[in-house]
Amino acid sequence: MQSCERSDVSCLWGWTPLRPRPRLLTATAGLAALLLTAPAPAVAATPAGRPLPLTLFAAPRGAGSACVAVHPCSLSQAQQRVRALNGSLHSDLVVRLAPGDYRLSSPLTLDARDSGGNGHQVIWQGAGRAVFNGGRQVTGWRPVPGRPGLWSAPAPSTVDNSR
Repeated sequence: MQSCERSDVSCLWGWTPLRPRPRLLTATAGLAALLLTAPAPAVAATPAGRPLPLTLFAAPRGAGSACVAVHPCSLSQAQQRVRALNGSLHSDLVVRLAPGDYRLSSPLTLDARDSGGNGHQVIWQGAGRAVFNGGRQVTGWRPVPGRPGLWSAPAPSTVDNSR
C-alpha cells in the first residue's frame, strides 16, 4: 500500500481530483456565477429523486471531530456521529473507511443505531483495504537456541491458558 501524506485527500481516499484546464476557467467561472444567482433546491437529489447521501470519513489514525475527507475521524468517532445523526436522517448516510489497519482495543459492535432511520440507511464502506484488527502485537521475537527456524517471544502478562 502506498504511503499518503495526511493532507493528500486524493491519495487517502483512492481517487484523483479533476484539474481545471486554463481554457475552461472562463466558462467555469461563468457557469459558477450563473449557478450562484439561480435559486438553489432545498436538498440536492439524485436523478431518481432521492437526496444525495451524507458522507462521513474515518481513517485508522483519524483524529478530526468533523469526520470530513481532509480531517477524518476515528472509527469510534464515526460511530458516535452516526448514532447522533441516525434519528434525524433526511438521506442515506455513507461512512467511508480509508484503507489501513484499524487497531481495536474492544470489539466493534454495530446495532440498529448504526443502521439508519427515517427510511434511510447507513452504509459502512471501505475505500480500499480496510482491516479491523483486535489482536495484540507480539514483540521481542528471538530465535530458539539449537532449534533452527523456531522463534519465541514472551507472552503479555494478561494472556492466560497458553503454552
